[in-house]
Amino acid sequence: MPSPVAMMKLPAARAEQMKTLARDLGVTATEALEILLNRAIKTGDIADVLPGFEVRRESGQIGLTLDGTSLPAINADIAHHIAEDLEHAGTAMKHGKGVPRWFGRNGYGGTDFMLVVGRVGTGVVVSLEEMEQGQAIGAGRKVQAAMTRGMAVDLARQIRNAATNA
Repeated sequence: MPSPVAMMKLPAARAEQMKTLARDLGVTATEALEILLNRAIKTGDIADVLPGFEVRRESGQIGLTLDGTSLPAINADIAHHIAEDLEHAGTAMKHGKGVPRWFGRNGYGGTDFMLVVGRVGTGVVVSLEEMEQGQAIGAGRKVQAAMTRGMAVDLARQIRNAATNA
Protein backbone atom coordinates (compact mmCIF):
# COMPACT_ATOMS: atom_id res chain seq x y z
CA MET A 1 0.00 0.00 0.00
CA PRO A 2 1.72 3.19 -1.13
CA SER A 3 1.77 6.10 1.28
CA PRO A 4 0.02 9.27 0.22
CA VAL A 5 2.15 11.85 -1.53
CA ALA A 6 1.67 15.59 -1.89
CA MET A 7 2.89 17.89 -4.61
CA MET A 8 4.26 21.33 -3.78
CA LYS A 9 4.39 24.27 -6.12
CA LEU A 10 7.52 26.36 -5.91
CA PRO A 11 8.48 29.46 -7.82
CA ALA A 12 10.89 28.41 -10.58
CA ALA A 13 13.79 30.20 -8.86
CA ARG A 14 13.21 28.28 -5.60
CA ALA A 15 12.85 24.99 -7.47
CA GLU A 16 16.20 25.67 -9.14
CA GLN A 17 17.74 26.42 -5.73
CA MET A 18 16.34 23.16 -4.35
CA LYS A 19 17.84 21.22 -7.28
CA THR A 20 21.20 22.95 -6.70
CA LEU A 21 21.09 22.17 -2.96
CA ALA A 22 20.25 18.52 -3.64
CA ARG A 23 23.00 18.21 -6.27
CA ASP A 24 25.58 19.84 -3.98
CA LEU A 25 24.60 17.55 -1.10
CA GLY A 26 24.60 14.50 -3.38
CA VAL A 27 21.00 13.63 -2.54
CA THR A 28 17.54 13.78 -4.09
CA ALA A 29 15.34 16.84 -3.71
CA THR A 30 13.21 14.92 -1.20
CA GLU A 31 16.27 14.04 0.85
CA ALA A 32 17.43 17.68 0.73
CA LEU A 33 14.04 18.73 2.08
CA GLU A 34 14.35 16.11 4.84
CA ILE A 35 17.75 17.55 5.80
CA LEU A 36 16.17 21.00 6.11
CA LEU A 37 13.27 19.60 8.15
CA ASN A 38 15.66 17.80 10.51
CA ARG A 39 17.59 21.03 11.03
CA ALA A 40 14.30 22.74 11.96
CA ILE A 41 13.50 19.89 14.40
CA LYS A 42 16.94 20.19 16.02
CA THR A 43 16.56 23.95 16.50
CA GLY A 44 13.03 23.55 17.85
CA ASP A 45 11.40 25.44 14.98
CA ILE A 46 9.06 22.49 14.37
CA ALA A 47 7.98 19.62 16.61
CA ASP A 48 9.66 16.22 16.34
CA VAL A 49 6.56 14.49 14.98
CA LEU A 50 5.87 12.72 11.71
CA PRO A 51 2.24 13.27 10.64
CA GLY A 52 0.44 9.96 10.09
CA PHE A 53 3.13 8.10 12.08
CA GLU A 54 2.24 8.67 15.71
CA VAL A 55 4.34 7.42 18.62
CA ARG A 56 2.83 7.64 22.11
CA ARG A 57 3.31 6.23 25.60
CA GLU A 58 0.35 4.22 26.89
CA SER A 59 0.48 2.95 30.49
CA GLY A 60 4.14 1.96 30.34
CA GLN A 61 3.91 0.68 26.78
CA ILE A 62 4.39 2.26 23.38
CA GLY A 63 1.54 2.86 20.96
CA LEU A 64 2.32 3.29 17.26
CA THR A 65 0.27 4.51 14.35
CA LEU A 66 1.62 3.81 10.86
CA ASP A 67 0.06 5.74 8.01
CA GLY A 68 -3.06 6.29 10.13
CA THR A 69 -3.46 2.66 11.32
CA SER A 70 -2.98 2.03 15.05
CA LEU A 71 -0.95 -1.04 15.95
CA PRO A 72 -1.15 -3.09 19.15
CA ALA A 73 0.70 -1.54 22.10
CA ILE A 74 4.22 -2.93 22.55
CA ASN A 75 6.65 -3.01 25.44
CA ALA A 76 9.80 -0.88 25.50
CA ASP A 77 12.10 -3.79 24.59
CA ILE A 78 10.17 -4.57 21.40
CA ALA A 79 9.99 -0.85 20.61
CA HIS A 80 13.79 -0.62 20.83
CA HIS A 81 14.13 -3.57 18.39
CA ILE A 82 11.71 -1.96 15.93
CA ALA A 83 13.62 1.33 16.21
CA GLU A 84 16.87 -0.55 15.43
CA ASP A 85 15.25 -2.14 12.37
CA LEU A 86 13.99 1.22 11.10
CA GLU A 87 17.36 2.87 11.70
CA HIS A 88 19.13 0.05 9.86
CA ALA A 89 16.72 0.24 6.91
CA GLY A 90 17.12 4.01 6.73
CA THR A 91 20.90 4.07 6.93
CA ALA A 92 22.59 0.78 6.02
CA MET A 93 20.23 -1.73 4.38
CA LYS A 94 20.63 -1.83 0.61
CA HIS A 95 17.60 -3.94 -0.35
CA GLY A 96 15.41 -6.77 0.85
CA LYS A 97 13.70 -7.52 4.13
CA GLY A 98 15.02 -7.35 7.64
CA VAL A 99 14.50 -9.78 10.49
CA PRO A 100 10.82 -10.44 11.31
CA ARG A 101 9.84 -9.24 14.79
CA TRP A 102 7.21 -11.39 16.50
CA PHE A 103 5.19 -10.08 19.40
CA GLY A 104 1.88 -10.74 21.09
CA ARG A 105 -0.72 -8.36 22.37
CA ASN A 106 0.95 -6.17 24.98
CA GLY A 107 4.24 -7.90 24.27
CA TYR A 108 3.30 -11.41 25.43
CA GLY A 109 0.99 -14.34 24.59
CA GLY A 110 -2.31 -14.06 22.75
CA THR A 111 -2.49 -13.36 19.04
CA ASP A 112 0.93 -12.77 17.57
CA PHE A 113 1.95 -10.12 15.12
CA MET A 114 4.84 -10.22 12.70
CA LEU A 115 6.50 -6.92 11.80
CA VAL A 116 9.10 -6.70 9.05
CA VAL A 117 11.02 -3.61 7.96
CA GLY A 118 12.55 -3.74 4.50
CA ARG A 119 13.82 -1.71 1.58
CA VAL A 120 11.96 -1.35 -1.70
CA GLY A 121 13.74 0.81 -4.26
CA THR A 122 14.92 3.95 -2.49
CA GLY A 123 12.25 3.69 0.20
CA VAL A 124 11.49 1.74 3.34
CA VAL A 125 8.41 -0.43 3.87
CA VAL A 126 7.05 -1.55 7.23
CA SER A 127 4.73 -4.55 7.09
CA LEU A 128 2.69 -5.83 10.03
CA GLU A 129 0.63 -8.98 9.79
CA GLU A 130 -1.61 -10.61 12.38
CA MET A 131 -0.63 -14.24 12.94
CA GLU A 132 -1.96 -17.23 14.86
CA GLN A 133 0.42 -20.04 15.82
CA GLY A 134 2.94 -18.76 13.27
CA GLN A 135 0.46 -18.70 10.38
CA ALA A 136 -1.11 -15.67 8.76
CA ILE A 137 -4.78 -15.28 9.63
CA GLY A 138 -6.72 -15.02 6.39
CA ALA A 139 -9.05 -12.39 7.76
CA GLY A 140 -6.31 -10.96 9.96
CA ARG A 141 -5.07 -7.47 9.74
CA LYS A 142 -2.20 -6.63 7.42
CA VAL A 143 -0.75 -3.15 7.42
CA GLN A 144 1.94 -1.81 5.11
CA ALA A 145 3.41 1.65 5.31
CA ALA A 146 5.93 3.11 2.91
CA MET A 147 8.28 5.93 3.80
CA THR A 148 11.54 7.53 2.78
CA ARG A 149 14.80 6.49 4.41
CA GLY A 150 14.82 9.80 6.27
CA MET A 151 11.32 9.19 7.60
CA ALA A 152 12.43 5.74 8.82
CA VAL A 153 15.33 7.31 10.74
CA ASP A 154 13.01 9.98 12.19
CA LEU A 155 10.45 7.38 13.25
CA ALA A 156 13.21 5.24 14.80
CA ARG A 157 14.36 8.21 16.88
CA GLN A 158 10.81 8.96 18.03
CA ILE A 159 10.16 5.31 18.96
CA ARG A 160 13.50 5.05 20.78
CA ASN A 161 12.79 8.24 22.75
CA ALA A 162 9.33 7.01 23.74
CA ALA A 163 10.68 3.58 24.73
CA THR A 164 13.49 5.08 26.79
CA ASN A 165 11.02 7.29 28.66
CA ALA A 166 8.25 4.66 29.02
